[in-house]
Amino acid sequence: MKPLFFLSLLLLSSCTISTLDEKEKRLVGNWLKPINDEQLQGAYMELHDDHTGVWGLAIKENGEVGLLTYMSMLIKDWRIKNDTLSIQAKLRPGLVFRGPNGKEYETDKSQGNSSHKVNYKIIEVSDSVIVIEEVMGGAFGMERMRRTEKLELLNIE
Repeated sequence: MKPLFFLSLLLLSSCTISTLDEKEKRLVGNWLKPINDEQLQGAYMELHDDHTGVWGLAIKENGEVGLLTYMSMLIKDWRIKNDTLSIQAKLRPGLVFRGPNGKEYETDKSQGNSSHKVNYKIIEVSDSVIVIEEVMGGAFGMERMRRTEKLELLNIE
């Protein structure tokens, strides 16, 4: 009786229950909006199956493409509800970025590490491409991203 009990327990513990719906499963992975502007290679988004991830700019430095720590954000949570992708990211204070309209945006230095939430309307999802559009018409507008390999942090001094 004991071996059967432990075998059952082992089988149950090895099974994981996914909390992702079908659209979320298709979004898990690494995505890049190519820019190909010599050093700046594009906007990179990495979504994990535990609803966390990374968002940042892909940079080419010394022949290597990757992310710079100070130009990337940790995604604390992402979810899809009613065809809207909500991303909550952790921003470092004083982070400056520029939108496509040329306007500069800076995170509040007085708040320490703060959270930022952005909502995207999902236009298209396939195995190789996603198209999302920022709901509030913010800095990034419409993004057409393609699946890519995982990018690592660059070790630049």
